[in-house]
Amino acid sequence: MAAAKNKMMVRMLDIAREAGVSRPLVSAVLTGSAKGKIRVSEETAERIRTIAAKYHFKPNSTAQMLAGKSSNIIGVLVDSYASPYVFEILGCFEELLAKAGYCMLVAQAHDNRNAFRQSLHNFAMYKTAGILAMAHSYPNRGFDLYDELTQHPNVLLAGRPLRDGITLPYVEKDIEGGICQAVEYLYRTGCRRIAINVGQKAYYDIPMTGYRRGLKKCGLLFQEELIFSGLNVKYEAVIEEQAQHLLAVEADAVITSEFHAMQLLSMFYNLNIRVPDRISVISVDSSFMSRGATPALSSIDFSNINQAQMLYNRLMDLIRSGSAQSELLPSKLILRRTTKNIEGDQ
Repeated sequence: MAAAKNKMMVRMLDIAREAGVSRPLVSAVLTGSAKGKIRVSEETAERIRTIAAKYHFKPNSTAQMLAGKSSNIIGVLVDSYASPYVFEILGCFEELLAKAGYCMLVAQAHDNRNAFRQSLHNFAMYKTAGILAMAHSYPNRGFDLYDELTQHPNVLLAGRPLRDGITLPYVEKDIEGGICQAVEYLYRTGCRRIAINVGQKAYYDIPMTGYRRGLKKCGLLFQEELIFSGLNVKYEAVIEEQAQHLLAVEADAVITSEFHAMQLLSMFYNLNIRVPDRISVISVDSSFMSRGATPALSSIDFSNINQAQMLYNRLMDLIRSGSAQSELLPSKLILRRTTKNIEGDQ
């Protein structure tokens, strides 16, 4: 049995099970953080150390560093390809931290699990008081960071976890409600063939549920040809193909991500398609890009200031008490120049 275990990676949980104790107790004994904090008999501590030695187990350096006293630093994990609104949120978030005597350490990576792991190691080295994970799941690449994040204290997710059994608290945008509201508004302006970009498959359920709710409220039938996926497309040929498809299926409105909406607006301009006369466009999320677009982009907005405040409040809850409630951030439809007015409105 021992020989078989030696051939695979032994975890603290395996040692805890064999020793008949909890995993936190194993961690405390092996990292040296039990002294003066956790009551454990020498007999139990020795049993844990013996089992660990049998399997040549050594706690990783991250776990050892986490045993020390925390600093006033807040670690933030961000995708390097994140949309502009993310960095607007972080600007507000940093101001709130500064007022409370904290500073922010940002780590960026993309589609690279090892780079994220190194960032988390660095957070441990700096003994961060808490971590805000703006990036935590890459379903298209087949990995997420939840196992790594749960090894750190006071972790808050921006967005719900995409895997069952994850107990980390999160702040989630009410995308479902926002899309439902957008569909209803577009219907009231006369749109009847409303298309939607549902994004990555892992995120499909939330926008699709809001979309179907909106259609049902308006008495519209669900039509598969009005659904497409893919968010931040880099190639002009693909954007043109998507724009031509929307025109071919006679879509009179489209709901999509902010960056993708900007790309479509540019392509519609190149194709001499008038927005919103021929097709209305609403983006999910809003930043300076939406406000500065030509024409200015109507958006499902979640208020970057409100997001920052909510993320700050929940993270402070974690730091002060060790727990926090997950929370849903309400949406608001911001009407600009890419949607028509409701008949009778000025």
